[in-house]
Amino acid sequence: LSMVSFEEFKKVIKNEVIEALPEEYLPCEWRFDTIKKSGYEYEALMISPDKSNGPTVIPALNITDAYKQYTDGNDLDGIVEELVSIRISATPNFGFNIEDVIDFDKCKNRIIPRIVNTKNNSEYLRGKICKHIQDLSILYSVVVSRDENGCAAAAITDEIANAWGVSIDEIHNVAMANLEKEKPLFCDITSMLFGGVKSIPIDNIDITKCNVPYFVLTSEYKSHGATMVLNHTIMKKITEAIGDVYIIPSSVDEVIIVPKNISDDIDGLNEMLREINAADVKPEEQLSDNVYTWSVEDGLTIA
Repeated sequence: LSMVSFEEFKKVIKNEVIEALPEEYLPCEWRFDTIKKSGYEYEALMISPDKSNGPTVIPALNITDAYKQYTDGNDLDGIVEELVSIRISATPNFGFNIEDVIDFDKCKNRIIPRIVNTKNNSEYLRGKICKHIQDLSILYSVVVSRDENGCAAAAITDEIANAWGVSIDEIHNVAMANLEKEKPLFCDITSMLFGGVKSIPIDNIDITKCNVPYFVLTSEYKSHGATMVLNHTIMKKITEAIGDVYIIPSSVDEVIIVPKNISDDIDGLNEMLREINAADVKPEEQLSDNVYTWSVEDGLTIA
Protein backbone atom coordinates (compact mmCIF):
# COMPACT_ATOMS: atom_id res chain seq x y z
CA LEU A 1 0.00 0.00 0.00
CA SER A 2 1.57 3.28 -1.13
CA MET A 3 1.28 6.32 1.14
CA VAL A 4 -2.33 7.54 1.23
CA SER A 5 -4.27 10.27 3.01
CA PHE A 6 -5.96 9.66 6.33
CA GLU A 7 -9.43 9.52 4.73
CA GLU A 8 -8.24 6.98 2.19
CA PHE A 9 -6.51 5.00 4.94
CA LYS A 10 -9.78 4.81 6.90
CA LYS A 11 -11.54 3.15 3.98
CA VAL A 12 -8.71 0.68 3.41
CA ILE A 13 -8.25 -0.24 7.07
CA LYS A 14 -11.99 -0.73 7.56
CA ASN A 15 -12.17 -3.16 4.67
CA GLU A 16 -9.00 -5.00 5.74
CA VAL A 17 -10.14 -5.41 9.35
CA ILE A 18 -13.61 -6.65 8.42
CA GLU A 19 -12.13 -9.09 5.89
CA ALA A 20 -9.76 -10.44 8.56
CA LEU A 21 -12.47 -11.03 11.19
CA PRO A 22 -13.54 -14.63 11.87
CA GLU A 23 -16.81 -15.80 10.32
CA GLU A 24 -18.72 -15.60 13.60
CA TYR A 25 -18.32 -11.80 13.55
CA LEU A 26 -20.07 -11.51 10.20
CA PRO A 27 -22.31 -10.02 8.99
CA CYS A 28 -21.42 -6.85 10.84
CA GLU A 29 -22.23 -3.18 11.05
CA TRP A 30 -19.57 -0.48 11.23
CA ARG A 31 -19.19 3.23 11.78
CA PHE A 32 -16.50 5.81 12.51
CA ASP A 33 -16.76 7.82 15.73
CA THR A 34 -14.71 10.65 17.21
CA ILE A 35 -13.60 9.73 20.74
CA LYS A 36 -12.53 12.33 23.28
CA LYS A 37 -10.72 10.93 26.28
CA SER A 38 -7.96 12.16 28.61
CA GLY A 39 -7.61 15.37 26.65
CA TYR A 40 -6.94 13.32 23.53
CA GLU A 41 -9.21 13.11 20.49
CA TYR A 42 -9.05 10.31 17.96
CA GLU A 43 -11.01 8.72 15.15
CA ALA A 44 -12.29 5.25 16.02
CA LEU A 45 -13.67 2.37 13.99
CA MET A 46 -16.61 0.67 15.70
CA ILE A 47 -17.53 -2.81 14.42
CA SER A 48 -20.55 -4.64 15.80
CA PRO A 49 -22.31 -7.84 14.73
CA ASP A 50 -25.52 -7.46 12.79
CA LYS A 51 -28.29 -6.27 15.14
CA SER A 52 -30.13 -9.54 14.71
CA ASN A 53 -27.30 -11.23 16.60
CA GLY A 54 -28.00 -9.27 19.78
CA PRO A 55 -26.02 -6.70 21.78
CA THR A 56 -22.28 -6.78 22.21
CA VAL A 57 -19.35 -4.82 23.62
CA ILE A 58 -17.89 -2.60 20.91
CA PRO A 59 -14.27 -1.50 21.40
CA ALA A 60 -13.16 1.79 19.85
CA LEU A 61 -10.40 0.80 17.41
CA ASN A 62 -8.01 3.75 17.32
CA ILE A 63 -7.61 4.58 13.63
CA THR A 64 -5.69 7.80 14.31
CA ASP A 65 -2.98 5.81 16.09
CA ALA A 66 -3.09 3.13 13.38
CA TYR A 67 -2.50 5.79 10.71
CA LYS A 68 0.49 7.13 12.64
CA GLN A 69 1.91 3.61 12.79
CA TYR A 70 1.38 3.37 9.02
CA THR A 71 3.07 6.71 8.25
CA ASP A 72 5.94 5.68 10.55
CA GLY A 73 6.54 2.73 8.24
CA ASN A 74 4.89 -0.11 10.16
CA ASP A 75 3.58 -3.03 8.13
CA LEU A 76 -0.13 -2.75 7.26
CA ASP A 77 -0.74 -6.45 7.90
CA GLY A 78 0.63 -6.06 11.43
CA ILE A 79 -1.57 -3.02 12.07
CA VAL A 80 -4.65 -4.92 10.86
CA GLU A 81 -3.73 -7.95 12.98
CA GLU A 82 -3.49 -5.79 16.09
CA LEU A 83 -6.86 -4.11 15.46
CA VAL A 84 -8.54 -7.48 14.84
CA SER A 85 -7.03 -8.81 18.07
CA ILE A 86 -8.43 -5.84 20.01
CA ARG A 87 -11.86 -6.38 18.49
CA ILE A 88 -11.88 -10.08 19.30
CA SER A 89 -10.67 -9.51 22.87
CA ALA A 90 -13.89 -7.58 23.55
CA THR A 91 -15.98 -10.70 22.94
CA PRO A 92 -17.47 -11.91 26.24
CA ASN A 93 -15.84 -15.03 27.64
CA PHE A 94 -15.86 -17.14 30.80
CA GLY A 95 -19.61 -17.73 30.72
CA PHE A 96 -20.74 -14.12 30.50
CA ASN A 97 -23.40 -12.89 28.10
CA ILE A 98 -23.50 -9.20 27.35
CA GLU A 99 -27.26 -9.29 28.01
CA ASP A 100 -26.32 -9.93 31.65
CA VAL A 101 -25.17 -6.30 31.95
CA ILE A 102 -28.75 -5.34 32.80
CA ASP A 103 -28.83 -7.80 35.73
CA PHE A 104 -27.01 -6.43 38.78
CA ASP A 105 -26.79 -9.82 40.54
CA LYS A 106 -25.04 -11.32 37.50
CA CYS A 107 -22.70 -8.34 37.21
CA LYS A 108 -21.69 -7.50 40.77
CA ASN A 109 -18.77 -9.93 40.93
CA ARG A 110 -17.41 -8.38 37.73
CA ILE A 111 -17.60 -4.71 38.67
CA ILE A 112 -14.15 -3.09 38.80
CA PRO A 113 -12.97 0.46 39.44
CA ARG A 114 -10.70 2.48 37.17
CA ILE A 115 -9.14 5.88 37.82
CA VAL A 116 -8.69 8.71 35.34
CA ASN A 117 -7.85 12.40 35.42
CA THR A 118 -11.09 14.33 35.94
CA LYS A 119 -10.31 17.46 33.95
CA ASN A 120 -8.90 15.62 30.94
CA ASN A 121 -11.91 13.29 30.84
CA SER A 122 -14.73 15.75 31.53
CA GLU A 123 -16.56 14.85 28.34
CA TYR A 124 -15.91 11.13 28.64
CA LEU A 125 -17.21 11.10 32.23
CA ARG A 126 -20.51 12.66 31.26
CA GLY A 127 -23.36 10.23 31.85
CA LYS A 128 -21.18 7.72 33.70
CA ILE A 129 -21.22 6.71 37.36
CA CYS A 130 -18.16 8.10 39.11
CA LYS A 131 -16.71 9.38 42.39
CA HIS A 132 -14.02 12.03 42.68
CA ILE A 133 -10.75 12.02 44.61
CA GLN A 134 -8.87 15.31 44.38
CA ASP A 135 -8.11 15.71 40.65
CA LEU A 136 -8.96 12.07 39.87
CA SER A 137 -12.22 10.26 39.18
CA ILE A 138 -13.13 6.64 39.91
CA LEU A 139 -15.11 5.02 37.11
CA TYR A 140 -16.83 1.66 37.36
CA SER A 141 -16.99 -1.01 34.66
CA VAL A 142 -18.32 -4.53 34.18
CA VAL A 143 -15.62 -6.93 32.97
CA VAL A 144 -16.91 -9.01 30.07
CA SER A 145 -13.59 -10.45 28.87
CA ARG A 146 -10.15 -10.69 30.43
CA ASP A 147 -6.97 -12.57 29.59
CA GLU A 148 -3.22 -12.01 29.34
CA ASN A 149 -3.79 -9.74 26.34
CA GLY A 150 -6.01 -7.27 28.15
CA CYS A 151 -9.44 -6.55 29.53
CA ALA A 152 -12.69 -5.61 27.81
CA ALA A 153 -15.18 -3.88 30.07
CA ALA A 154 -18.44 -1.98 29.74
CA ALA A 155 -18.50 1.34 31.61
CA ILE A 156 -21.41 1.70 34.01
CA THR A 157 -23.58 4.59 32.91
CA ASP A 158 -26.32 6.42 34.76
CA GLU A 159 -28.78 4.50 32.60
CA ILE A 160 -27.38 1.11 33.66
CA ALA A 161 -27.31 2.09 37.34
CA ASN A 162 -30.93 3.27 37.14
CA ALA A 163 -31.94 -0.01 35.50
CA TRP A 164 -30.24 -1.88 38.33
CA GLY A 165 -31.95 0.28 40.92
CA VAL A 166 -28.77 0.60 43.01
CA SER A 167 -26.95 3.65 44.37
CA ILE A 168 -23.51 4.96 43.47
CA ASP A 169 -22.33 4.06 46.97
CA GLU A 170 -23.43 0.44 46.55
CA ILE A 171 -21.67 0.19 43.18
CA HIS A 172 -18.55 1.75 44.72
CA ASN A 173 -18.56 -0.66 47.67
CA VAL A 174 -18.95 -3.69 45.39
CA ALA A 175 -16.11 -2.45 43.16
CA MET A 176 -13.82 -1.91 46.15
CA ALA A 177 -14.60 -5.39 47.50
CA ASN A 178 -13.74 -6.88 44.09
CA LEU A 179 -10.53 -4.83 43.98
CA GLU A 180 -9.47 -6.42 47.28
CA LYS A 181 -9.43 -9.77 45.44
CA GLU A 182 -7.15 -8.52 42.65
CA LYS A 183 -3.53 -9.65 42.72
CA PRO A 184 -1.02 -6.78 42.85
CA LEU A 185 2.34 -6.58 41.14
CA PHE A 186 4.75 -4.74 43.44
CA CYS A 187 8.44 -4.49 42.53
CA ASP A 188 11.39 -2.15 42.70
CA ILE A 189 11.57 0.18 39.72
CA THR A 190 14.78 -1.21 38.20
CA SER A 191 13.27 -4.65 37.60
CA MET A 192 10.32 -3.02 35.83
CA LEU A 193 12.56 -0.81 33.67
CA PHE A 194 15.21 -3.36 32.78
CA GLY A 195 13.22 -6.57 32.60
CA GLY A 196 13.10 -9.66 34.73
CA VAL A 197 10.23 -8.30 36.80
CA LYS A 198 10.13 -10.03 40.16
CA SER A 199 7.07 -9.21 42.21
CA ILE A 200 7.74 -8.59 45.89
CA PRO A 201 5.23 -10.42 48.13
CA ILE A 202 3.10 -7.74 49.78
CA ASP A 203 3.02 -9.73 53.02
CA ASN A 204 6.82 -9.92 53.18
CA ILE A 205 8.36 -6.66 51.94
CA ASP A 206 12.08 -6.46 52.74
CA ILE A 207 13.35 -3.10 51.53
CA THR A 208 16.97 -4.11 52.18
CA LYS A 209 16.79 -6.69 49.37
CA CYS A 210 15.67 -4.17 46.76
CA ASN A 211 18.01 -2.63 44.18
CA VAL A 212 16.63 0.86 44.76
CA PRO A 213 13.98 2.09 47.22
CA TYR A 214 11.62 3.28 44.45
CA PHE A 215 8.76 0.91 43.76
CA VAL A 216 6.13 0.26 41.09
CA LEU A 217 2.61 -0.79 42.01
CA THR A 218 0.27 -2.19 39.36
CA SER A 219 -2.00 -5.20 38.90
CA GLU A 220 -1.05 -8.62 37.59
CA TYR A 221 -2.69 -7.59 34.31
CA LYS A 222 -0.83 -4.22 34.28
CA SER A 223 -3.51 -2.54 32.17
CA HIS A 224 -5.20 0.16 34.29
CA GLY A 225 -3.07 -1.12 37.17
CA ALA A 226 -2.88 2.30 38.86
CA THR A 227 -6.26 1.38 40.35
CA MET A 228 -4.39 -0.83 42.84
CA VAL A 229 -3.58 2.32 44.79
CA LEU A 230 -7.27 2.30 45.82
CA ASN A 231 -6.80 -1.11 47.46
CA HIS A 232 -6.77 -0.16 51.14
CA THR A 233 -5.37 -3.50 52.32
CA ILE A 234 -2.46 -3.39 49.86
CA MET A 235 -1.58 0.22 50.63
CA LYS A 236 -1.75 -0.39 54.38
CA LYS A 237 0.69 -3.31 54.10
CA ILE A 238 3.08 -1.28 51.93
CA THR A 239 3.15 1.70 54.29
CA GLU A 240 3.53 -0.53 57.32
CA ALA A 241 6.61 -2.07 55.69
CA ILE A 242 8.31 1.01 54.22
CA GLY A 243 6.80 3.95 56.12
CA ASP A 244 5.04 7.04 54.82
CA VAL A 245 5.14 7.34 51.05
CA TYR A 246 4.68 9.64 48.10
CA ILE A 247 2.73 8.24 45.18
CA ILE A 248 3.74 9.36 41.69
CA PRO A 249 0.77 8.70 39.36
CA SER A 250 2.97 7.96 36.36
CA SER A 251 0.15 6.62 34.16
CA VAL A 252 -3.23 4.91 34.30
CA ASP A 253 -1.34 1.60 34.20
CA GLU A 254 0.87 1.98 37.27
CA VAL A 255 2.07 4.27 40.06
CA ILE A 256 5.54 4.81 41.49
CA ILE A 257 5.87 4.67 45.26
CA VAL A 258 8.65 6.63 46.96
CA PRO A 259 9.31 6.34 50.72
CA LYS A 260 9.29 9.81 52.29
CA ASN A 261 12.44 9.00 54.25
CA ILE A 262 14.27 8.55 50.94
CA SER A 263 13.10 11.71 49.19
CA ASP A 264 11.18 14.53 50.83
CA ASP A 265 11.64 16.94 47.92
CA ILE A 266 8.00 17.25 46.91
CA ASP A 267 8.72 20.10 44.49
CA GLY A 268 11.35 18.00 42.75
CA LEU A 269 9.01 15.01 42.53
CA ASN A 270 6.24 17.16 41.07
CA GLU A 271 8.61 18.62 38.49
CA MET A 272 9.85 15.15 37.56
CA LEU A 273 6.27 13.89 37.15
CA ARG A 274 5.30 16.78 34.89
CA GLU A 275 8.38 16.33 32.74
CA ILE A 276 7.64 12.60 32.37
CA ASN A 277 4.04 13.31 31.41
CA ALA A 278 5.06 15.93 28.85
CA ALA A 279 7.78 13.83 27.23
CA ASP A 280 7.03 10.15 27.71
CA VAL A 281 3.35 9.45 28.47
CA LYS A 282 0.62 9.47 25.85
CA PRO A 283 -2.14 11.99 26.68
CA GLU A 284 -4.74 9.23 26.99
CA GLU A 285 -2.53 7.38 29.50
CA GLN A 286 -1.72 10.34 31.76
CA LEU A 287 -3.22 10.21 35.23
CA SER A 288 -2.19 13.37 37.06
CA ASP A 289 0.42 16.13 37.23
CA ASN A 290 0.25 16.05 41.03
CA VAL A 291 2.17 13.79 43.41
CA TYR A 292 -0.05 12.14 46.01
CA THR A 293 0.39 10.74 49.48
CA TRP A 294 -1.56 8.02 51.30
CA SER A 295 -2.63 7.38 54.85
CA VAL A 296 -4.95 4.96 56.61
CA GLU A 297 -7.07 7.86 57.83
CA ASP A 298 -7.32 9.97 54.68
CA GLY A 299 -6.56 7.58 51.83
CA LEU A 300 -5.27 9.33 48.70
CA THR A 301 -4.58 13.07 48.92
CA ILE A 302 -2.49 15.48 46.86
CA ALA A 303 0.83 16.01 48.64
